[in-house]
Amino acid sequence: MGKVETLNPRDSEPAADWPELLAHLEDFYGDDFFDRDNDVVCYRLHPHWMTVFADDPAR
Repeated sequence: MGKVETLNPRDSEPAADWPELLAHLEDFYGDDFFDRDNDVVCYRLHPHWMTVFADDPAR
């Protein structure tokens, strides 16, 4: 349970920090990694709680 925020919705304004996040993604993956206007919608998760699993905790 939690909330989801659409960072770059197709039909409305993007999140205030979307340009900064997009610059990071382009720097990391390259400018042509995806067609940001059509291919990928990004979300920010705001979970109420989370769990993780490690099959080898020493790693």
